[in-house]
Formats: sequence, structure tokens, C-alpha cells
Amino acid sequence: MRTYKADLLHWITVKFKGNACGRCKRPVNAGARVFYYPEDRSLYCDSEDCGKAASRKFSERAFEKDNTWM
Repeated sequence: MRTYKADLLHWITVKFKGNACGRCKRPVNAGARVFYYPEDRSLYCDSEDCGKAASRKFSERAFEKDNTWM
């Protein structure tokens, strides 16, 4: 998959406790894997309805962008 300049969404490991999931509002502890949106600094936990869903949506859009015929 190609990387685009504005596409900075990615999986990270949280270094500090104190954040909450942007979708389900569950607390996110240090060491947790989350999907990160740097533009608004939001985190989505690793659950199926939160981070994994956001990651799939991002991958689908990037795939469509790569495979669009001009």
C-alpha cells in the first residue's frame, strides 16, 4: 500500500496512561496498542468496533485511491 503525505494514521503503542478511546471511551493504559489519528490526536483502542474498524476503513480508502483509473 502506498503512503500519502496527509495519511499519518497508524498503529502505535501507548507510552503513558491517561488517555481514553475516542469511540468507546474505555481507558487506555501504557503498553496498549491503539490506532492513532495525529490530526486531532485521538486514539482508538484495539477492539473490533474501534481501532480495527478505523484501520480497515483507512486501508479500504487507500486501496481505492491506489486503484482509481484516471
